[in-house]
Amino acid sequence: ISSEFTLTSGEPFRLEQAQQGITNLYGTGLFSSVSMRTQRNGAHWNLALAFEEKKYHLVRWGARYDSERLGRTFVEWAQENLFGTGNELTLHSQYGKRDMLFALAFNANRIFQTYLTSQVNIHHDVHKNFYYENFSGIGEYERRSSGGTFSLGSQLGRFGTVWAVGRSERINIRSISGYGYDNGDLIINTIGVNTVVDTRDRVPFPSSGKYYTFFYELSSGKFLGGDISYFKVENILHTHYTFLRRNTLSQKLLWG
Repeated sequence: ISSEFTLTSGEPFRLEQAQQGITNLYGTGLFSSVSMRTQRNGAHWNLALAFEEKKYHLVRWGARYDSERLGRTFVEWAQENLFGTGNELTLHSQYGKRDMLFALAFNANRIFQTYLTSQVNIHHDVHKNFYYENFSGIGEYERRSSGGTFSLGSQLGRFGTVWAVGRSERINIRSISGYGYDNGDLIINTIGVNTVVDTRDRVPFPSSGKYYTFFYELSSGKFLGGDISYFKVENILHTHYTFLRRNTLSQKLLWG
C-alpha cells in the first residue's frame, strides 16, 4: 500500500496526487474497495485509508475438444497475494489424450519499494503431433519438453515494462509412426529482451490507446552451451480508436 499510494506522512495534501494513489491501489487488482477519509487532530488533519480486500485464492477449470487434439481439460490453482506481498503463485495442470502439461509460475509485480519486477516459470509438457506434407499426414511424433524461464524487468512509469529474459529447455522428439521429422534430444539455452508499452484506457474492451510488444531472443551453442544457434525477433502493435462515441476500431499488426 505504501509503495502505490504516493502521498507520505508530513507532506502537504494534494487532491490530484491522492486520487492518483487511489487509482494505483485499484490497479493492483488486490482491492474491491478503497476509500479515503480525513480526521481533525487539533491544528492538524489526519488522512485515513480504508480497504476491502479481494479473495486471493482462485481455482479455475476448463475443457476443450477439437477434431485434431481431441479432448483435454485443465485445473489451475492461484494465490494472487502471496503472504500479503502482492506476488502471485500459480499451479497449472492440463491433461488430454494428445496433450499433458504441468507448470509452476511465480510473478512478483513489484519487488519491495523498487520498480523492479520478476517472473519465474517451470514446466513439463508432452504433446503428440502429426506431421503434414502437401496437406497430407505422413507421420506422427511425441514432443517432450522440460525447462524454465526467468525474467527480471523494470517498470517504465505506469505504461510499460522492459524485461531481460533467460530460458533453458530440454526437448526430446520420439517417433510414433511415419517419417518427415527429426528424432532425438535438443538442449536450448537462450537470453533475450522483451518490452511492453501499454497505453490502453482499460482492459478488457479498450476504447483508446496502444499495446506494443517487442521480443528478441538469442541462442548460441558457443557461449550459452545449447545445441543450436539462432535468433528470433517479433513485434506486435495493437491499436484502438473510437469514433462516433461508441464504435471502436481495433487494428493488429504482427511481424517476426
